[in-house]
Amino acid sequence: MTTILAYSWNSQSNRVAESLSPEVIEEHRDVPYLSLISPRAWRYQGVLPDFWTPLEAKIKKDQPKIVSVGFQEDVRPGSYFHSHFLPEQMTALGYRLYDRATLMGVGQTTVTGLTQADPFVRGLRLSVYLHTDFRSRRAVDWESRTYSPSFVRNKGAVAIYVTLPDNEVLAVINAHFPFDAKSLNETVLKRDLMIRHNAVLIQDRFFNEAYRYLVLEAPSKPKYVLFMGDLNYRIDPFIDWSARETGKLLLETLAGSKEKYQELIDQHDELRQQMKKENLYPLLEGIDDKGPIFAPTCKMVQNRPPGRFLLQDYSLGKMDQRVPSHCDRILYKEMTCLEYDRFDHGVMSRSDHAGVIGLYQI
Repeated sequence: MTTILAYSWNSQSNRVAESLSPEVIEEHRDVPYLSLISPRAWRYQGVLPDFWTPLEAKIKKDQPKIVSVGFQEDVRPGSYFHSHFLPEQMTALGYRLYDRATLMGVGQTTVTGLTQADPFVRGLRLSVYLHTDFRSRRAVDWESRTYSPSFVRNKGAVAIYVTLPDNEVLAVINAHFPFDAKSLNETVLKRDLMIRHNAVLIQDRFFNEAYRYLVLEAPSKPKYVLFMGDLNYRIDPFIDWSARETGKLLLETLAGSKEKYQELIDQHDELRQQMKKENLYPLLEGIDDKGPIFAPTCKMVQNRPPGRFLLQDYSLGKMDQRVPSHCDRILYKEMTCLEYDRFDHGVMSRSDHAGVIGLYQI
């Protein structure tokens, strides 16, 4: 059996430092000869990756054969988590880097950076690590693939392919889907859910074309699929067209009964709706395909108390249009989900997204 740990987070362009030690970070930026090697070497400050401590504990506990880490809206230059921090830490845990994939572009956070004289690009980073005792029975290194459609801007998906001991291939995909924020405003203002449904069709098209290119048309012909990222599907404002009232009911229901929460999500979550309508290629989510039975991950208030998810920790929008939603997902195919949960620790509270984490078995 092969176990796989998947962790996904939209970092909202927070630069993540290369070490947990403030002393090491300070030392890196105080070494003058590094600037001679590269004018950008250790030039940027970042937040300490303190969320690594619980993530490391999870890896040590479960000992997965494959660890996949996907960020959306990660920054270049100046974010060192995937490039420097992970390789060092994962090696110490007995893992080797299998492959990395990136897709960078210009988005809203890039525009904000320009107004602050801080030019950067932002986008997807995906790192896949294999345990040192994990070996494929045939040495096939499939090239990673990138999906970047022409009909949306600044969004896309990347895939890394791993040949497993049974000679079948696992596709690990990290994606950031398009989102029409205006459709939320108009839906609430006009009390017409069809406005939002029309916008969801764009996300559906993105989903299906990405899946077709990265899975069905991939030379590696993957049998197993992990599809994670900020998929941007939302929850309908089903209580009085109000994000606040809907969010309040969601959190109260979750606290009282996970079964009833699952029923609400199945009925009102856009992704679950589209899967039921067979508008999307079929993938599963959560234990026994029950979906996300944890607090919504978006849109959170930045700099909230780490790990907290009270109604006041969600940004509901000026028009009360932004229902707390499960934008961040991990979907799968041809495997068993053992665990699926929200992951929100330390400096992750600087982002308006919490992360998600899942454990899977083939």
